[in-house]
Amino acid sequence: MWTISKQTRYALRVVYSLARTHGSGLKLLSELAREEGIPLFFLQKILVALRRDGIISSKAGPRGGYQLHQPPDRITLATVIRSVEGSLAPLPCVGENGAQTCDTCADRLTCGTQILMSRVHAAAERILDQTTFADIVCGCANSALVGCTHRNGTAGSATYSRGS
Repeated sequence: MWTISKQTRYALRVVYSLARTHGSGLKLLSELAREEGIPLFFLQKILVALRRDGIISSKAGPRGGYQLHQPPDRITLATVIRSVEGSLAPLPCVGENGAQTCDTCADRLTCGTQILMSRVHAAAERILDQTTFADIVCGCANSALVGCTHRNGTAGSATYSRGS
């Protein structure tokens, strides 16, 4: 079955960690590595990709560290996955890669696998494009986003609380 890489899982954890503390200052590289249990060399590679794509920002020096470049309500899970994986598509002939053909099918317009996987991709992409890290931080991802204070105009604050 289609799975995301360990590198992508680590990237999601790093952004989630930074989203939880958004607005409270920079986090050290060593702190992120320790808190999330990510090997330092692996974390550095992930941070390069996230910084390149404008998801995080960094400051060098003794008082330096990492933080989200945007508020958590502006960063989707899809953005982070695309930053590390490059695509959400489960097959080369689906989604962003749709122009590519598979080596196992003669006609992608009538290929049952391609047709089904296109539907799976569209559904997964919709969910991942609509789910922000603010949703995850406040627990709204499991509740159809009803009652979340960040969805009612208080986004961008350091903490995200769930409405009653």
